[in-house]
Amino acid sequence: GGPRALHGCWVCAGAAVGPWPSSIMWRRSVGRAGSRQRCGAQLRASLPVARAMASKGGDADLATLLQQHWRVQPSSDVPTPGWGLALPIITSSTFMLADAAHGARLHAKERSPETDEDGYVYGRWGNPTTHALGRIISTAEGVDLEKEGSCTYVFSSGMAAISTTFLAFLKGGTHVIAQRCVYGGTHEVLSGMLPGMGVEVTFVDGSDMAAWKAAVRPNTRMFYAETPANPSMRLTDLEALGALSLEVGSSRPAAERPVVAVDGTFGTPYHQRPLSIPGVDMSIHSCTKYMGGHSDVLAGSVSARGDRLLRRIGHLQKLLGNSLGPWESYLVARGMKSFVPRMRTHNENAQIVAEFLEAHPAVQLVHYPGLPSHPDHELAKRQMKNGFGGMVSFEMQNYEAAAKVCERVKRIHLAVSLGATESLIQHPASMTHAMIPEEERRAAGIPGSLIRLSVGIENADDLVADLDQALTL
Repeated sequence: GGPRALHGCWVCAGAAVGPWPSSIMWRRSVGRAGSRQRCGAQLRASLPVARAMASKGGDADLATLLQQHWRVQPSSDVPTPGWGLALPIITSSTFMLADAAHGARLHAKERSPETDEDGYVYGRWGNPTTHALGRIISTAEGVDLEKEGSCTYVFSSGMAAISTTFLAFLKGGTHVIAQRCVYGGTHEVLSGMLPGMGVEVTFVDGSDMAAWKAAVRPNTRMFYAETPANPSMRLTDLEALGALSLEVGSSRPAAERPVVAVDGTFGTPYHQRPLSIPGVDMSIHSCTKYMGGHSDVLAGSVSARGDRLLRRIGHLQKLLGNSLGPWESYLVARGMKSFVPRMRTHNENAQIVAEFLEAHPAVQLVHYPGLPSHPDHELAKRQMKNGFGGMVSFEMQNYEAAAKVCERVKRIHLAVSLGATESLIQHPASMTHAMIPEEERRAAGIPGSLIRLSVGIENADDLVADLDQALTL
């Protein structure tokens, strides 16, 4: 908190200081033991700019909304004297029925029982704690609960959410277009499981809208995007992708329009809200990451607008039995309480770290949408709010150098996953994306020299110092 977290600038190298953060200058201090010092004047001047950047896009409103008194029924999401403030954990696997007619009504529902608060029947079909989390995530996605109700199903993991989405809308003989650079597990589903079911799959460069359009076939039923992409940090233009779906659908029956599903795990609802974009149908997250935020829960979510989409997702979730449990739902809900302030710090620290890395002679290339050098920087400024996220990737000279940096860090943890309060570093080619053949990895922008860094909420000075010593090979 305070100035140290907001800026992180080092002593200016005798040059004029421009506005934060684009003109931060880095140099090695000539002080004792190679320590670094701050320029207090530059730091003080930067604070109004940083605060304005943090408040862009209404994150203060979201921060307030997420402190709401969430209860286990939508009508009870208001402060109640004498009741606890924490979300209750309802562990029951089955629920009392008023009478036989009540049981018949619940079994006849095509959507979650919470849509009319008629009650619950069985844990696999729905749980009060789990549905409360769905309302919380729907709120983060920009949904007006009073007008629309919850639009989110929560799952046992991010991959459960992704796989269920594919299975709900694709079958043998249909076609999906997906960007080439996606999470390794997602790539395995797209390249192995779906073709084994008779689904046709075409991979494209996610940032090339002409490639998306050229790949469309009469049987195309889904566009699948991941933005920012893991781990290349390239962006897909969601407005253009949604428009393409609507254009294709204009000459087809409504049921044959390609649905647009977006994995926004790296972006989070703090930075982007896909459901607000015309033509975008589903927003997917691995809630294990930033929403949970503490490396202590596995969870995923799918948010969608429209009963047709929600019925298909919800029905398949019931059949597959991959809904999130109440204990895990509570942990994610607790994480969402601190979601906005955590994301502010992730974002501020990542900008500082990315600028430091870009200026370091041992680093060949830095991939961060907040840098003017990033090929999608202008798109990021339009598509992302409140900054550019907490994920950074960068390239070393070769595979061996990248692995060595990962092993040399001391404060940063060598571990997969991301979005936690602690900073995590890993080597995609040998870890999260090792299952993808090397030729395909390279085509997706994932060379062996690439390092992925999830920037945590530690003091930015400490992170920079740790990276600096690790880069001294």
